[in-house]
Amino acid sequence: MKHKFAGLLMAGVMMCSMAVSTSAAEATDATQSPAPTTTPTVSTTDTNALTTQSQVPAYPVDIQYPTEEGGLIRKTFVVSSQEDIDLLERGDIEYQGKVYHFQDITVEEIGTHDEKNYIETLTGESDTKDTDKILATLELKREVTTDDGYTGVLDLDASSLTTEVTSYGSTSKTKTVTKSYTGLSDADLTFIPKTITENGVTCSLVDVDWVETSPYNPYDPDYGNRFNATAKYSGTYSSSYAKGYAYEVKYYGTVEKDEIEGYSCTLLFAPEVEDGHWYDVFVGENANPIAVFGAIVVLCLLLACAAFTIASLIKRRRGQEVTTTEEVIVDDGTNTSSTSTGQK
Repeated sequence: MKHKFAGLLMAGVMMCSMAVSTSAAEATDATQSPAPTTTPTVSTTDTNALTTQSQVPAYPVDIQYPTEEGGLIRKTFVVSSQEDIDLLERGDIEYQGKVYHFQDITVEEIGTHDEKNYIETLTGESDTKDTDKILATLELKREVTTDDGYTGVLDLDASSLTTEVTSYGSTSKTKTVTKSYTGLSDADLTFIPKTITENGVTCSLVDVDWVETSPYNPYDPDYGNRFNATAKYSGTYSSSYAKGYAYEVKYYGTVEKDEIEGYSCTLLFAPEVEDGHWYDVFVGENANPIAVFGAIVVLCLLLACAAFTIASLIKRRRGQEVTTTEEVIVDDGTNTSSTSTGQK
């Protein structure tokens, strides 16, 4: 029974030792594993970009140092272009006896939003000056993009439409004029002008109608008959007319622009990882509670085994006294007895 109990204690010690060894190995691997490093997604910089190094801020706008529990150093810079991101200082940093190496970088855009009123003047050509016909050909809303990058939708202002003549055509017309001449002494064409000018148009005589108006007067035989003449004149002239128009109309509205003014860059620096030891799992900031508890259990089992073994040895050394009696028969018929004492 004693040997079985001792074997159980030794088996428990071996199992606890294996568990503690596994925890220590895991903790050591975790301590020795270097922090992962990621490659920042930033644009590359050519040699010409080095000339702008003086424009990169020499000092960060914010620095965050690790706490007592550990952590990373974070340095935040604000730059104006993507080319400046590659020029930021990524050298090692020494803080409280530890060396911190560059690990990663995060980049955020710094943007602004702006709005303003905008008027766009639209011009075009038309063969009519009828405003209704011109407006029917125009869009009520118009998308625009300004030269400085603003965009928006403008509304048509129909009341702003104006037109002007841009070209003229010419046509030939005939002008007819009728003139009356009265009290003529004779129906003679010499009394009728052969040409006349009417409103700047020269007309030629084409026909004359004669009418006798005064009969013979016996009391004045020298007076004689009188005639009235209706003369018709005709002439041609050139007339111009408007055949082309230019129009102008305005669109009103609000335009807006989102613009990137710079980039906020946060550089992350991780502490240099020292080589781990097997006992780091039991002491220090990387101590594993499970490993510590297992070590205590193993130590208690070892002490119990040692105590049990020492007790068994002492007990065996002291021994127990055993007394035995033997009866010897002699030939002469007398009985002789002897007593022996031994150590067991």
